Amino acid sequence: MDVSQIVDTMFKLCAAMGMGYGLHRLKILNDGANASLSGLIINVTSPALVLYSVSRQSEVTLDVVRLFGFGVALYAALPLLVILFAWLLKPGAERVGVYQMLLVFANVSFMGFPVVQAMFGEQAIFYINILNIPFSLLIFTYGVGLLREKGGAMRPSLRMQDVLTPGFLSGVLSLLIYFGRIPMPSMIVSALDFIGGLTTPLSMIVIGSMVANFSLGQVFRDKKLLGLSAVKLLLFPALGFLIATLIFPDPMLAGVVIISLGMPAGSLCAMVSRQYGTETQAGTAAMGVFATTVLSMITIPLMLLLMS
Repeated sequence: MDVSQIVDTMFKLCAAMGMGYGLHRLKILNDGANASLSGLIINVTSPALVLYSVSRQSEVTLDVVRLFGFGVALYAALPLLVILFAWLLKPGAERVGVYQMLLVFANVSFMGFPVVQAMFGEQAIFYINILNIPFSLLIFTYGVGLLREKGGAMRPSLRMQDVLTPGFLSGVLSLLIYFGRIPMPSMIVSALDFIGGLTTPLSMIVIGSMVANFSLGQVFRDKKLLGLSAVKLLLFPALGFLIATLIFPDPMLAGVVIISLGMPAGSLCAMVSRQYGTETQAGTAAMGVFATTVLSMITIPLMLLLMS
């Protein structure tokens, strides 16, 4: 992983994000288009990319089992850890649950997938998916619970289809294919590669279009959001580096853990807050996603340089 590769990777991601920003300003993309494209990415292209990545695995290894176990332990520990940081940041009673959700859930599909794919190849997509399988289950259970407990809003009931999303199901299916050594026809693999390849450029274009709704002034005026961003983008990957390099001798596996922890807050946090939270919670989630996404354009290259 040399510096030129890191620069090339970040340039491509930033170029796609800048394109999305420009398209939004030119009114070619709007919030409705962003919602439709987000649905396409979450429900179609990302699951296709996950299934394609598992088709590239040739053998069952102990590393995968350890990575899955580490992911379960990680998502068990993070909800406890973020209670402390949310208390230190003191965002207020109605916003504290949103802060906890923003700290726990990272933008793995939209930004984690493209970064690890660019740095380590398709195999890393499988690894980061294994690590984050608990994500889809927890955000619609634990995450929604945070909003209701702190916000007291009467919102739509949680439905089974909210939990059993294509992203979650593709993760479970990838485990069955991997551990069951189920062969996949070459035509299906080729189609999954073709469709999944849309994930990276589309994700960055949509993120660019989404951040065009806000101004940088809004980010830098909110010191609590800056504090949240520092924890999310600096402290968490630093802790991940210390732990992952001890547990995983393979630099790719350690890198996947570090990159996953160094991603900005998940865009799904804003979508869930809009559906199940109050207006204050939805606005806070959107600003948190925006702030961490913009600042990650500085922290991600630094993180990758330190890992190289």
